[in-house]
Amino acid sequence: MRDALTRQLYRHYPGLYRQAKLPMTHTCMCWGFSCEDGWFALIDALSETITAINPECEAVQVKEKFGTLRFYCSGSHDGLNLVVGTAELLSWRICEWTGAPGDLMTNACSYPHYATLSAEGIELLNADAGMASAFEPVAEDLRIKLKTEMPADTFHIPVAAARASWSRTEAIAFLKKRHEHALAIGCVIDIPQGSFDLADAVISAASKRFQRDGDPFGKPAPKIARMIWGDASGMYVTIDETSLPAAAQYEIDSMPERWRRTMKPVLETEIAKLRRALSGVCLFANNMSKRVDPATGRTGPVDDHGRLRL
Repeated sequence: MRDALTRQLYRHYPGLYRQAKLPMTHTCMCWGFSCEDGWFALIDALSETITAINPECEAVQVKEKFGTLRFYCSGSHDGLNLVVGTAELLSWRICEWTGAPGDLMTNACSYPHYATLSAEGIELLNADAGMASAFEPVAEDLRIKLKTEMPADTFHIPVAAARASWSRTEAIAFLKKRHEHALAIGCVIDIPQGSFDLADAVISAASKRFQRDGDPFGKPAPKIARMIWGDASGMYVTIDETSLPAAAQYEIDSMPERWRRTMKPVLETEIAKLRRALSGVCLFANNMSKRVDPATGRTGPVDDHGRLRL
């Protein structure tokens, strides 16, 4: 990430990035943000959310790995982990170089390179590396192995070019079909087409489907009651409170027996923890939506002040 954007993040969130001044023997934040400019808006929204949830949290390392964002911080808890997981899940839909909607891609080499790219991003990456590699979207089975999409998904996400051709009605219909188990009866979804990728990542995170391999499809999970978009205020997500007890009980029943004996989990306490974690995801959705162009889904490129250039 270029220096001007790095300084913006350090200036806006001095507490979160206080380790940037420490030597490499103490932290990896001394290297700054080891990714390209296209993820600035994503990291900015995540930083704002983490700071609001836990002002004492400190970032330890921020980097790209296998084409997706990795954000490591100290002082995290279940609520922060879910927020960070949401941002990481969204990162494989945002071109790391341009901020446009993209796809997780790889080049056909003996040592393949993974990156989340748009068509323009491929050109920029090749120009920067002095090569002319052909990139293609990662196959579904490999995407599952890299944990960017879970095996339980029945309706896999089309490539960015296909998503861009959808109408608002088609995008909402796909969301409802893909996440039927995670939406409350009578769930209202009223969002612009450009916010599809954000909405999909938020629903996936809220239902916690991407956290554990082997979970059954349709397991008890928190459900979305409303997902609406205000022109000036961004996306607002409401969780169906009646779905939390069953989801929390499933979390307890999924614990190893020795954990249950040691921790002695109480259902009411687990519900409160789940509610706190989900409130963080809803806050991230709102913060991120203010950085997304609702018509195109672009979050970049940005100028040196972090403002979106369309």
